[in-house]
Amino acid sequence: MKIPESLSAFAADLPQQARWTLLAGGRTNRVWRVQVEGGDDLVCKLYRGRDSNPLFGNDPEAEFACLSALTGQGVAPAPVRMLEHDAGTVLLYRYLDGPVWRGDVRPVAQLLRRVHEMPPPHGLRRAPVGGAAVLAQADAILDGITGGAARQLRTRRPDAEAQFPAALSFLHGDVVPANLLQTPDGLRLIDWQCPALGDPVDDLACFLSPAMQVVYGDGPLGADQETAFLEAYGDPQVTERHKSLRPAFHYRMAAYCLWRVQQGNADYSAAYEAEVAALG
Repeated sequence: MKIPESLSAFAADLPQQARWTLLAGGRTNRVWRVQVEGGDDLVCKLYRGRDSNPLFGNDPEAEFACLSALTGQGVAPAPVRMLEHDAGTVLLYRYLDGPVWRGDVRPVAQLLRRVHEMPPPHGLRRAPVGGAAVLAQADAILDGITGGAARQLRTRRPDAEAQFPAALSFLHGDVVPANLLQTPDGLRLIDWQCPALGDPVDDLACFLSPAMQVVYGDGPLGADQETAFLEAYGDPQVTERHKSLRPAFHYRMAAYCLWRVQQGNADYSAAYEAEVAALG
């Protein structure tokens, strides 16, 4: 495959004699594998713009900063360069070979613990911290949704627990199965386009979310898997805070699923039902 027509504006900056393969899975941006004969094996990510997603952002500068900060740490792919042109922003990074994560939750927890203990790059956004802030974000999402489902969900709004971390941590921001690759060198996180400073519970709640496991995985994790995950993370304070704040995170994710359904993503209907069931 030649350089895709949508990337013709970048022709002078991208490998000419290469095999281009469109990669599946990208719901926000378009992503290709670029294999240069006898040379580089890259990923070319074309950002479709900073959309209005109320929960998961799409910031190429933040992603490039994160990949640069994590170079050599065995956590994420190595960045090559970022290009700015009229057609959009392109990020090039080293291709990681391996299937999407499935199965054992413990390596995911251990990888996240490592990320949360690493120094973040400067300039990251701040995620809502504490139950009240998470619920307020959910309310803002529901404000933009019409119909009876949003009104019904509001009747399930939990109380906010005043639980806060001692310090803000480096968050990936979108820890779903599709963003976890099982490479020969171990588990790696990709798609760092919505990182943040915040409570580690935010990343844990995203991975444990029934909705995200429905959309990107094999269905909601079992109670034994959740227990194994939290034990492998290995921080009792974070585990206790997750227990206290999980209703707020379930409520916010349910609101997000409704927003996705309103945007025409029918596969989020089952995800919404799974999240509401977990809300109790």
